Amino acid sequence: MTILLRIAAVSVAGAVLYFAGIVNSIVIYEPSRFGAIVVVISIGIALLLIGSALRGTSDPERAPSTRTADRWLVRGAWTFICVMALVSLAWVYGVPRQRGFDWT
Repeated sequence: MTILLRIAAVSVAGAVLYFAGIVNSIVIYEPSRFGAIVVVISIGIALLLIGSALRGTSDPERAPSTRTADRWLVRGAWTFICVMALVSLAWVYGVPRQRGFDWT
């Protein structure tokens, strides 16, 4: 169960960094103090998640946990990852399409 938590933590950190990049591109286009704070905090959270995923040993992997809290934590993390993937697909779907032959 611990390995699933580690994989979920790295995946959530990747999703947080992805959306921090999107907010950062918005902040570059239209400067905002609040947006800059959100970007810095989200990058810090992502780094903490990666650090917590890489911390520790593999000893708990030998005796898997059957605690209910662990199962709900993994389910919640994967639900978050799936929602972020759907938002990403919606963003890609909303990208403007080429209307003319030459965009130069």
